[in-house]
Amino acid sequence: MTEKTFAVVSNILSAMPSSQAWDDRVSMMYAIAMKTWDDKLTERAVMKALMTRKWRPTPCELREIALQIKRVVVPAPQAQEQIRHIVLHYPSKDRRSAADKLISEGRVAPMVQSIVKYLGGWERVGELTDDKLERAVQGVMEEALDDPSIENELQIPIPALGEAKDAKMIGA
Repeated sequence: MTEKTFAVVSNILSAMPSSQAWDDRVSMMYAIAMKTWDDKLTERAVMKALMTRKWRPTPCELREIALQIKRVVVPAPQAQEQIRHIVLHYPSKDRRSAADKLISEGRVAPMVQSIVKYLGGWERVGELTDDKLERAVQGVMEEALDDPSIENELQIPIPALGEAKDAKMIGA
């Protein structure tokens, strides 16, 4: 995020109601939290917070808003359906590249690759029954959200999504 973008978003955030007064310490906390984010994504996340929140969001809440804008986070059942789709339609050796392609098209959430990583990889996921997959996906959702690759999604410029915003996501 550039200094110019931070100046704009910090003005908006400072004007939002909060129990904590806006000062240099609070400003620094937001700057650190958003320092690697794409400028347009940062602006959109803050604008969405301004229009939908009664109170200034915490940096964590602002991150959640940004992840929603980028369509990174999906509910566990939808993530399971996306994983199952890839398992059923692609051979084991092609699943990772197929998932990457579907992610770039906006049909699969980027967090699917992290979920699969925490489940032991595409080959292991392909061996799970639907019931086991459902429990396993729910069990690793928090870990997947904390994965560094998810944080990297906030650095990718929004235009890089291309037509992904208009694509229908699997399971949606």
